[in-house]
Amino acid sequence: INVHVNQGRHALSFGSMKLLGTEESKNLKEQFTMQPISLDTLLEAGATHYCFVGAAVKFSATLESGPRGGFAYIFDKPEDNRFFPIKGSGEVLDRAVLYGEMNTLV
Repeated sequence: INVHVNQGRHALSFGSMKLLGTEESKNLKEQFTMQPISLDTLLEAGATHYCFVGAAVKFSATLESGPRGGFAYIFDKPEDNRFFPIKGSGEVLDRAVLYGEMNTLV
């Protein structure tokens, strides 16, 4: 996902992906409503569905979503199912907007 979404200005940064095994994928599908993939680059990579997973969700005894949650992706090939933890977030500002706001304070 990092390759596909890091093509511009985004407010989220992602940690290293984690592969989801059979147990984790099954638990994910049971606990969350999966949404169909709509981005062509992800469809071409074989992704079919995704969902947001909140903080501190246990996929299995050994895999947890982490303190900020992340996004899980289901693929045509189950061995490709993966989770991307959110590493950080921030507000992306447009320089023109920031410049205008600065001038109003003077």
